[in-house]
Amino acid sequence: MTFTKKIMLGAAAIALPIASLAMVGVGSASAARIAATGTGTLTCNGIKGSITFKPALKNGGTATENTTIKITVSKCSGGTPNPKKGSVKQDISTPTSTNNCLSLETSSAQNLTVKWKGGITPSTSAYSGYTTGTSGSGKEEFVLPDSGGTGTTTGSYPNSSSTATAVLGDTESQITAACGTSKGLASLKIISGTTTL
Repeated sequence: MTFTKKIMLGAAAIALPIASLAMVGVGSASAARIAATGTGTLTCNGIKGSITFKPALKNGGTATENTTIKITVSKCSGGTPNPKKGSVKQDISTPTSTNNCLSLETSSAQNLTVKWKGGITPSTSAYSGYTTGTSGSGKEEFVLPDSGGTGTTTGSYPNSSSTATAVLGDTESQITAACGTSKGLASLKIISGTTTL
């Protein structure tokens, strides 16, 4: 056997295990991309975001309303796997939504989907409605579901008794005052809250 052939055979022998390792690496990467479905009762105490109204809410408004909610969900515990963060971004308008400021007090069914980071499949919570109230800090808040209503989560962290609370950055009187201006109320800030899926 010539010296050149020996070198070629040696190179082939080395290349074979390297190729095998590369293929194992590809397989692992593919497996890592498979989404996991979360289990357990997940509670998240970090709720922040905003609710945007187009057109702005006004006293006695009659225009068709588009309402968008954007929320970041964090500080979660109790789930497997335990997500570090999630987000909600969706239109929560109804076919009869108007920009009347009083519509904030009118309960309607809500379906909110949390998209989790870290390869966890989303969670969709369906609430029969909501109630408004005053938080311990004196700010206006939304409580889901409505009194005597239901909250059910499907997907990750399934639950038949889901709840959520969103505390706003304004008091009821501040919201009412904004609705009475010429510009109206264009958005509400969510400063805190909690949810149990």
